[in-house]
Amino acid sequence: MRESQRALKLFRDAGVAGFEEWLSDWAAADWRYLEHFYRTGERVDFKRFWREGSPLLVPLSIPPFTPMKFVSRYSF
Repeated sequence: MRESQRALKLFRDAGVAGFEEWLSDWAAADWRYLEHFYRTGERVDFKRFWREGSPLLVPLSIPPFTPMKFVSRYSF
């Protein structure tokens, strides 16, 4: 869910608005689908978990990013 909240923050920062309800419904349906899958192991149609009117996501601030060089020891 945090990724969706960070996505909402990115979109707002970019000036994109008007889809908060859709993103909130999508994130909630995704969570319900994953919860069902991990409990049962059953893959079903995603649309089964879609419900409109989910609580709106609250934008989550994006933590600072500091690039670091990574040296892989086992790559060719």
